[in-house]
Order: sequence, then C-alpha cells, then structure tokens
Amino acid sequence: MSTTDSRLQLEEAYRELLQQWENTRAGWQDAKAHEFEQRYLTPLRPDLMLALDAMRELGRLVDHARDACA
Repeated sequence: MSTTDSRLQLEEAYRELLQQWENTRAGWQDAKAHEFEQRYLTPLRPDLMLALDAMRELGRLVDHARDACA
C-alpha cells in the first residue's frame, strides 16, 4: 500500500468516525457526551492533521527517492 493510499484510508476513517459520532450524539446529549467529545474527539483533529501532513511529506520523499533511483 502506498503512502497516498494509507493517507486516504486514514482520512476516510476519520470522516466515518465523525459521521458515527454525529449519529451517536443525536441520541446522547448529556454532560458525559460533551465530556467524551472534548476529551477524545476534539484533540484528535490536530494530531490527525499533523499525521496527514507527515504522510504527504513522506510520500513526496519516497517519490523523490524512487525517481532518483530510476
């Protein structure tokens, strides 16, 4: 699997997580739901963005190395 495929798969998994959370949140609207969101989901986005950026850079480096070896 390429870094691009892996990155796209991670992006899709995150979108699915957010969709599932919205579905769950529709029926779970108390303080614990808010706490869960703040504790687990809100901090996930910046870390995910960093990981996706790193995967993009890694993909560029791999492509560059592949081109240099060709």
